[in-house]
Amino acid sequence: MDEETSERQQRDELLKSLQPDGPDGPVDAAQRLATAAHCGQVDKIGLPYIDHPMRVADRVQQGGGAPHAVAAAWLHDVLEDTWVAAGQLRSAGFPRDVVASVQALSRRPGETAESYAARIAADPVAVVVKRADLAENTDPVRMAMLDEGTRAQLKAKYAEFSTLLDEAVARQKARPVPPNESGACFLGV
Repeated sequence: MDEETSERQQRDELLKSLQPDGPDGPVDAAQRLATAAHCGQVDKIGLPYIDHPMRVADRVQQGGGAPHAVAAAWLHDVLEDTWVAAGQLRSAGFPRDVVASVQALSRRPGETAESYAARIAADPVAVVVKRADLAENTDPVRMAMLDEGTRAQLKAKYAEFSTLLDEAVARQKARPVPPNESGACFLGV
């Protein structure tokens, strides 16, 4: 058996073992999957990348986030930065709302920042997770560890996206609610 086949089998076994609907719920399964998927990755400072999703999940949990939101926070970068695909999250048994939020949080190749922000704004859990992600990415202690040029570039990038997200959320809130989403009765009942 070659190394690639062995690695694929290990991934398949991990996905089968997650049981996000089990007694430990989606948060434990999300933490396990994110830890495995980000294994070996490092951040811009050179620290293990998994520390980033852990801190984002912590922020969401500390802010009162429901398990669905905390699970999405753990998984917010797996579709974009690892071998994990949305279909694998569904096959592993993650709830649809978790998968939908993770998909909303995953920037697509060639996607504009405006489209990305609008997609996030349409999913309230994705908004909470993305704001926690932005707060984590701009944390002064973390930013101080970067060289001045990188720090300035990232501050500008995150500030611009934060503004786009705020604008997209405001547009989403101002959008009229169609009757079928408002809970109104149909057929005059």
